[in-house]
Amino acid sequence: MANHRPTGIGSKLLSRAKLHCRDFEETINQASQNDVIFADPPYTIHHNHNGFIKYNENIFSWQDQIRLRDALVRARSRGAKVIMTNANHDSVRALYSEGFSLTPVSRMSVIAGTSSARKAYEELLIVST
Repeated sequence: MANHRPTGIGSKLLSRAKLHCRDFEETINQASQNDVIFADPPYTIHHNHNGFIKYNENIFSWQDQIRLRDALVRARSRGAKVIMTNANHDSVRALYSEGFSLTPVSRMSVIAGTSSARKAYEELLIVST
C-alpha cells in the first residue's frame, strides 16, 4: 500500500503538532499568552452519582476535576484562553464560578447501547473571562 499523506488545511496544521502522552496538568502548565486550551474531561461530578461512576471515578475523580480547574486558572492567569465542556451540574458550576463564563448547551448523544437511549443532554460550556 502506498504511503498516503492527507492534504488540506487540517493536515497542514497537524503536521506541525506535537503529541504527548502525559498527565493533563503537565501540558496545561506549558500554556502561555494567547494559547488556546480546549478541555473535555470525563464528566465526574462531586457526588459521583451521575451514571458513569464505574467509568469516571476510576480514571478521573473529583480530585482530578479540582486539579484541572486549578491548572486552567493558572493558565488563564498567564494569558491562555480556556474553552471547556463539562457536566451541567451544581458542583461543576460552583467549581468554575469565578473567572469563567458558564453557558448551558444541549447536544445529542450518539453513544448508547440502543438507538432509543440516544437523546439530548445538557452540558456546560465553560470559557475564561
